[in-house]
Amino acid sequence: MKKQVLINVEDKDIRVAVLESGELTQLFVEQIEEKSIVGNIYKGLVESIVPGLNAAFVDIGLDRNAFLHFADICSDYGVPEKGAPRRSGKESSSPEKADASDSPDKSDASDGSAGSGTRSRKAAGSRRRLLKVGDEILVQATKEPMSTKGARVTSYISLPGRYLVLLPISSREGGVSRRIEDANERKRLRTILKQLKADEGSFIVRTAGLDQDEDEISSDVKKLTKLWTRIRRSAALKKAPSLVHDDHEILGRLVRDELAEDTDELIIDSKAHARQLKQILASILPQLKNAVTIYDNPDENLFEKHQIESQFQKALKRRVWLKSGGSIVIDEAEALIAIDVNTGKFVGRGDQEETILKTNLEAAETVSRQLRLRDVGGIIVIDFIDMKSRENQRELLRCFKELLKRDRAKTTVIPLTEYGLLQMTRKRVRQSLSKVIFRQCPYCDGSGRVLTEQQIWKSIKYEILRTLKKRPEAKSLRIMVHPDMRRYLETEVLDAAKQIANRSGAALAFVDNKDLHVEECSIITQ
Repeated sequence: MKKQVLINVEDKDIRVAVLESGELTQLFVEQIEEKSIVGNIYKGLVESIVPGLNAAFVDIGLDRNAFLHFADICSDYGVPEKGAPRRSGKESSSPEKADASDSPDKSDASDGSAGSGTRSRKAAGSRRRLLKVGDEILVQATKEPMSTKGARVTSYISLPGRYLVLLPISSREGGVSRRIEDANERKRLRTILKQLKADEGSFIVRTAGLDQDEDEISSDVKKLTKLWTRIRRSAALKKAPSLVHDDHEILGRLVRDELAEDTDELIIDSKAHARQLKQILASILPQLKNAVTIYDNPDENLFEKHQIESQFQKALKRRVWLKSGGSIVIDEAEALIAIDVNTGKFVGRGDQEETILKTNLEAAETVSRQLRLRDVGGIIVIDFIDMKSRENQRELLRCFKELLKRDRAKTTVIPLTEYGLLQMTRKRVRQSLSKVIFRQCPYCDGSGRVLTEQQIWKSIKYEILRTLKKRPEAKSLRIMVHPDMRRYLETEVLDAAKQIANRSGAALAFVDNKDLHVEECSIITQ
């Protein structure tokens, strides 16, 4: 399978497309003026504590205060002074933070040595009593601000490197990504970790650390240790609220989190950014330095040449067609994604159960790719076509779980129900791709629907009658409507409008106003 990474640099954004065998599987869009904040570290100021929400709100210098849950407050939450934070030696690392900043490889959780499960209410309560309004606190963003909500933050800092994640505020030994399944390899990596014990905190070996030798991992240890030293010094010097560490230079994050030795080609259409990319590769993935190609064709855009524009616009439609003739329908809500699988035109050549299994397997592959491409998160319910055979159900579940291993986001899958429903969760910390490249429809306000012309006419009719009741002396009414609606009114309801005019004695005239919503009207009396 050939893997290509295309980087398109524009005036206002940088777009990165990942293709596997020519098919788009991931697309990242970074607004140059509106960078992501996930992974950034801030020196914050506690503005308020709300026991009813089990949370505090922290001013980190953004438009809205950040949300800090009590469970995300460690006992050493204070800002480092003169080198290092206070250490009690009693607080373990956050059970979630072993991998939460390891964006987007969020499933790189440890084997348990960095903590797992939910902290006790008693522990969260003690941390709540530690925190006071006006306290300065070092926090890391774990979730973007969305809609009216501020960012979510934690005081459990985690610093991702190429092969490791440093948990500087941790008294545990560290661990190995669950995705590294080979027992001997896990044992080898744990041995290396013990030999390279951090001066403070602990390390988690990321999936990229698989089969890496001790020198490579040791190099990552040194880089992350130096980074944490710089962050501590910066935090001690800056005044709250302020940004202490910016984790979001897109090319550096791309190399660190997305690229691997299996990348065959890197194509970029900016000479200046190509030089920067090569410098980053030289220090992190030197074997890919020679894979960089500069695309320099002023007559044709890089994404157009490789049909990226048409691929992602087609892929992000509500209905996605399968090669067999079936389809999947994806409906995205705030925190719930519903996916329906249909056989469509596909009837197969064997028995019905075989046809259904083939459609479901094809749908599973498309769904796994769509989850990565759209970068959706929350609860996902997939309505596969119902299968009677338990063996076929197990085959579908096994296949889908295997496909999800390509996804660097953390996923949890619940077995199929008796009705063919598969429930899963996918952790997402940024806005989904659709929220980045689409704006809410001004007509339907995001519902995906507008009233039928007949219903709109009823609304207009009642508004006309109310106006005539208020102004019985009116001789004429100019009714301004959307052009599409005017055509309908003059062809379908002209007789009904004439009857109102005859009864009231006022002339009615429908007038175009393209600035009006299709459901709206504006009436002027004369």
